[in-house]
Amino acid sequence: MDALATVQGAPTVRRSRDRGDEALALEFCVWMIGSRGDGEAVLAVVAAAAAADGTGSLLDDVVRALLGAPIRVSGEHGVVVPLPPDERSRTVGLTHPLVRGDPRRLRVLQEEMARVCLRATLLALPAATRAAFILTEILSLPFERVARVLGGPEALRKHHARALRLLDRYLGARCEHLGANNSCRCATRLGGALARGEVRWPTSGAGAARRAAPERPCSSVAVLYGRLRSVEP
Repeated sequence: MDALATVQGAPTVRRSRDRGDEALALEFCVWMIGSRGDGEAVLAVVAAAAAADGTGSLLDDVVRALLGAPIRVSGEHGVVVPLPPDERSRTVGLTHPLVRGDPRRLRVLQEEMARVCLRATLLALPAATRAAFILTEILSLPFERVARVLGGPEALRKHHARALRLLDRYLGARCEHLGANNSCRCATRLGGALARGEVRWPTSGAGAARRAAPERPCSSVAVLYGRLRSVEP
């Protein structure tokens, strides 16, 4: 991983880890990079380079490592672009092979479309700004803890405010989940995304029970992204 080139050669050490902290560290890696496989690889490198005495937080180590060098996000994700004219009527119906005539399966695919789109938008943010938003709004960590690893309260406030401003500027005028009259709709984008391989049937989770996208518009981008935590990146 480019972001961890400085610790790639570090020797493997023994460390007694808190399982909850390790799970948070992995979740943060996945959201920051956009791929579970890449997130697991980053976590393994950071864990191997961690202090042998078992002190400190693995999550803090991961945050510092990822912000200490350039981060290469997973290549399967790009910035969300306007819907091409030839895709505006490319809707997916009950006859699609992945839907199998079941409206619940169509809803799952639309949920996946929302997740992929929102994740791509998040990955377009600068690294420190993205980290502040993930730690506070998606992982719901206390302000004091996040400030400790992101350079203090003022730095966190700056990055958090910037994240909210950038996400709201982009999504607020486009995304149906933030405004009932907005033009960007999961059902409309789904056909093209399936054809390009950007959306696939989820391989984990509860399938039809997953809920990434709300039934009605959310009051803010923070609320919208807060719903994503129960859905694997």
